[in-house]
Amino acid sequence: MSDDLSNPHDSFFRGAFALPEVSNPFFQRYLPPGVLVKFDLDTLKLEPGSFIDERLREQRSDLLFSVSTPPGSPALVYLLLEHKSYQDRWTAFQVLSYVVRILTRHARGDDPFPPILTMVLYHGQRAWSAPTTVEGLTDAPDDLAALVPHYGFQLCDLSQTDLENLQHRAWLAMALQVLKFIRDDELSERLPEIMALFQELYGRWDQKLAFLEMIVRYLAAAAGQLDEDTLRGALRKALPRHVEEKIMPTIAETWEARGEIRGEKRGKTQGELERARHILQRQLKQRFGPLPADIIQRIDTADLDTLDTYLDRVLVANSLDGVFQPG
Repeated sequence: MSDDLSNPHDSFFRGAFALPEVSNPFFQRYLPPGVLVKFDLDTLKLEPGSFIDERLREQRSDLLFSVSTPPGSPALVYLLLEHKSYQDRWTAFQVLSYVVRILTRHARGDDPFPPILTMVLYHGQRAWSAPTTVEGLTDAPDDLAALVPHYGFQLCDLSQTDLENLQHRAWLAMALQVLKFIRDDELSERLPEIMALFQELYGRWDQKLAFLEMIVRYLAAAAGQLDEDTLRGALRKALPRHVEEKIMPTIAETWEARGEIRGEKRGKTQGELERARHILQRQLKQRFGPLPADIIQRIDTADLDTLDTYLDRVLVANSLDGVFQPG
């Protein structure tokens, strides 16, 4: 329960996309057609392990799948979720480092490396605009292009993706719609429609109910604009009474845990903020001297994500303006 609430995006992504009822139709829908025809998705298999740097564990989650090609040789499909609400310029480089970790497993004997296709599922509210290739992170002239690593990822940007007409893929539809609208003010209005998809799920009753409980926990943990009464009302409107009665204890338990976790996080976050602000001011003074009052004010009012951006920039910027530039 605590992992679901303290790292909700990571927990929901890993839980939902580990289900073949979600991952298989996802690849069917979003893999490039020319690649899809080379895979036998009936052989799709979730591989163990994670390849993300531990420093990023609370911000991203990765899943690795293997799938057979028609001749029978295994190909690896790497599915990476980017769940920040802001643009991350360095994503292409980050996923390249994950791929290197994957290939390191195979760097023995005489067998060739397996092919890897990387996908990033992004569910921020603004359209993705960061580079999707390592080459896009460089400004090398054409005559030096051969010296730049060539790697990119397939982007699935939910902010730009039409999720209509997915009723025949109800498991996937529920997962993607919750991800897409988790921070959106439209979520409360859309909840009855999303919950109604439960009745379209195929499979065993216990599996379907466990999936619904997973979604409820995610909503409680990550949808800050959603209250318990609104969620209960959506379930009551969309689902038969026997389903509603089964899921209500989960809602009560989750909302109680949500209050406890959020109380703990307020204290923890304030400590992290103070530490990040102290470190940033110290580094800025070492590089650029005494800080103007407006810069100190910007630091004192920045959130953790913004402070992380400033801390990255202070290492390479040539001026204060370079650290605090927009974007």
